[in-house]
Amino acid sequence: MSELIVFIRARLDEAARGSIDDATSAEALAAYLREERDLAAKRGRLNYLAHILGGGLIDVGERAQAEHLLRLEAAAYDWHPGYRDEWRP
Repeated sequence: MSELIVFIRARLDEAARGSIDDATSAEALAAYLREERDLAAKRGRLNYLAHILGGGLIDVGERAQAEHLLRLEAAAYDWHPGYRDEWRP
């Protein structure tokens, strides 16, 4: 699962490469800020799942749920050449 986490982090980093300087209007700034909030939420979910999967005492059901949620997060990037079929939910 650690390779999957690295893969998702890289996709989020790619999405975050836009700059606030690229926002040339109030509308563009609002869109940029929405995107930043969305990315922050995705990073938060990813960090939480990574914490669960890397942590100590969780039962098999919790681990399975966390792994499934992680696969669902990654499915948004199934178009990427680095995505692996084994990661499909």
